[in-house]
Amino acid sequence: MNTIVKKLAINYKTLEEFQDFNKKSKDPLSITAELQTDLVENSLSSSFFGMYEQDRLIGRMVLEHPAQEGFLQEDCVELRKVEILPEYQQKGLGKAFISFAKQFNKPIKTYPFNHSHSFWEKLHFAPIKDNPDTPYMWTP
Repeated sequence: MNTIVKKLAINYKTLEEFQDFNKKSKDPLSITAELQTDLVENSLSSSFFGMYEQDRLIGRMVLEHPAQEGFLQEDCVELRKVEILPEYQQKGLGKAFISFAKQFNKPIKTYPFNHSHSFWEKLHFAPIKDNPDTPYMWTP
């Protein structure tokens, strides 16, 4: 499968792609609502990334660097959401998104949900504390 990951602009074309994505997703995450908020607030900095097969959006993620939000936190990125269309799941595309995020060579923090702890552990993320609600961290 030939896919490409790219940073998405905050514009109405991306919003249209997200709305189309939501129609095909079993249980869409709130990524579209976040994009709409950024459109209203005229945000210049996008945290949205899309995975495309040809011209079709098949996956999306939110990857934030706290510094871009004006926070003085640890030097890491936060992977907040990853979503792949149902017909493309179980094909290694989630792993490909994470590999893309690892290319920034910064620690990555995420909050696993939907019983996804084993997925993150396979990708060498570890819980920060011994608690099921704790964030997971990957360190280069």
